[in-house]
Amino acid sequence: MISPGTIWFLGSSPFIRGDVDVIGLAGVSGVCSIDDLSFTQSEMGAVISAMGQEIATLNGINVIDIGSNSFTFA
Repeated sequence: MISPGTIWFLGSSPFIRGDVDVIGLAGVSGVCSIDDLSFTQSEMGAVISAMGQEIATLNGINVIDIGSNSFTFA
């Protein structure tokens, strides 16, 4: 079972496409690449899901600002 978390970003430009911000995912069974994730937009921000379960909400972040370079997998 994956427990969903909320990631809060502080500052004026917290997560910008092409910037150096990276989210690390390790130890999530069945998640090896961005292809294993799905993304939806909520009122709060971008919701990241894996295997049909929500794993994180990026508050204040738009889904369009997330790309393959936004993650690292271990």
